[in-house]
Amino acid sequence: PHTVLRDVWQLSRYLPLSRVQCPIQNIDQVDPDLSDAHLHDHLYCVAIALMGTPVFFQQTQFYSAAARERIRPLLSAYKQHRDRIYAGLTYPIGSKPDNRSWTGFQCVMDGAAEGYLTIFRELHNTESTRRIALRFLREAKVRLTDVVSGAARTLRTDSEGSGELEIQEAPGYRFYHYIQE
Repeated sequence: PHTVLRDVWQLSRYLPLSRVQCPIQNIDQVDPDLSDAHLHDHLYCVAIALMGTPVFFQQTQFYSAAARERIRPLLSAYKQHRDRIYAGLTYPIGSKPDNRSWTGFQCVMDGAAEGYLTIFRELHNTESTRRIALRFLREAKVRLTDVVSGAARTLRTDSEGSGELEIQEAPGYRFYHYIQE
């Protein structure tokens, strides 16, 4: 998954991700001798593609019933926000993915005070918190709302636009809608 994340992150530097088909890996179908995909969650792999045009790398019929049930709430929530994400501009944030970093994407809506974040703490990262610089949000108070659960929190950014984010488990991800307050 980190290779897919790295490739999508690199593309987002040059192209609108809404024009890019981003592959979603079925971790149950990847050879564990060739990849560490089996050490990731299905949701993590799906979240990588959400700022672009998600394309399931293997047909969904090859997902187990348990995997489909686990993915369904994320895709359902995503579909409610998809049109707004496509209308925004997506930027890479954090560090270049290398399977040890904090990385992600920021989708900025018109006016820059609203958008979406997908944040990833990669598999071999040992830090449960990290300051990540967000674009256009310097010295801001930002309301983050988890797109799936609806849980909300406030993030304060410094003069560089950096705010402290937390993901307890690695690999892990967060998918937020944000509004500058």
